[in-house]
Amino acid sequence: MTNRPFTIRLFNTVEPVSRLYRDLIPYWEAQGWRVEVVISRAQYRPGRQTDWIGKNTEVHWTTNLGQTMDTRFGKFIIMIAYTLSAISQTLFDQPVDRNLFLTHPPLFYLWGVVLRLVRKQPYFIVSMDVYPDIAIQAGLIKEGSLLARSLTRLARFGLQQADGVIVIGRYMRDRVLKMGVCPERIHLIQNWADEETIHPIPHNENTFRIAQSWRDKFVVLYSGNLGTAYYFDDLLEVCRQLQSDTAIVFAFIGKGHRLKEVESFKEKYNLDNIVLLPFQSEDALVQSLGSANIHFVALRPEYLGLMVPSKFYGILAAGLPIVYQGGSQGEIAGVIGEENVGKIVSHEDVEALRKAILAYRNDPTLCRIQGQKARILVETTYNRQTSLQKYTELLRSRD
Repeated sequence: MTNRPFTIRLFNTVEPVSRLYRDLIPYWEAQGWRVEVVISRAQYRPGRQTDWIGKNTEVHWTTNLGQTMDTRFGKFIIMIAYTLSAISQTLFDQPVDRNLFLTHPPLFYLWGVVLRLVRKQPYFIVSMDVYPDIAIQAGLIKEGSLLARSLTRLARFGLQQADGVIVIGRYMRDRVLKMGVCPERIHLIQNWADEETIHPIPHNENTFRIAQSWRDKFVVLYSGNLGTAYYFDDLLEVCRQLQSDTAIVFAFIGKGHRLKEVESFKEKYNLDNIVLLPFQSEDALVQSLGSANIHFVALRPEYLGLMVPSKFYGILAAGLPIVYQGGSQGEIAGVIGEENVGKIVSHEDVEALRKAILAYRNDPTLCRIQGQKARILVETTYNRQTSLQKYTELLRSRD
């Protein structure tokens, strides 16, 4: 037995959208753990914050070869550079007790198999999304092709060999089960919001809302990545139908592959009721999330069980209702249906979406009641402390 501290190493290309780094790492340091992080110098969004780096955290920065995350080619180069650098840094590095892989770069958790065989280091996977299924749905890999079949076999092997697979949703758990992972190795730990940092703010005190001149507006807000998996077609049509209602604002905060679609639609129909804003800093997030009257979240049906938009938990913490457009079997739909914190609308149902939005605009009491339920749900179920304890107990229990 040695007196060295329990050591965990995290692999992930860039900081995750969830609060894994900013919450888990300080928590583990408080337990006396030593933490290593292998991460790229590339940034997913500007204004990288490194306040999660403590005195017992060692960060291995990998090169980005001058690329950015703004294009698919840039992302690909960054992932290749990260993979090569992470392998070279960890094959002969000082020993760790646990390796923890997030699912970016996709399938890089296969390196955990090598580290366990060569270095006798157990590895765990946090399944933030399911690959190669997402790439197939996005059209990056042809379904049924030799490449798709080969990557699927590799993904199954890496998941099956892991000491534990952490999934962030019930339907994702079902997906992983179907990939042949032993049930006792699958652990459901939902993402969470920092309920102390993100909290309800009265609209008349919300500096972001006031700065945007939204004092007397009903604000429908989409906040986050406008990526391939998300769905805006029906919402944009509702924007067009309600363009004469000057009391309603549709705000999009963020960037991503589908931002150009929103920009083009706004320009084509000259829609003044659509407002496009960049990602806000972490410090401003509580204000920007709280500036809405309702939030809009949508996920294409083919992505159900493959990912869970982490923005959902921040919205709950802000104490606001959610209009969710997606399949009724998804994680978000399940929570909304069980807890009555919003409305669920089917895809390609523009009229139902329009009616749902107008129902909230015409019923402030409904907004208030569902918003209060959302906040209570974060405080009692999706709170930070509960998830941090689950992570810690799972990773330490394998001694």
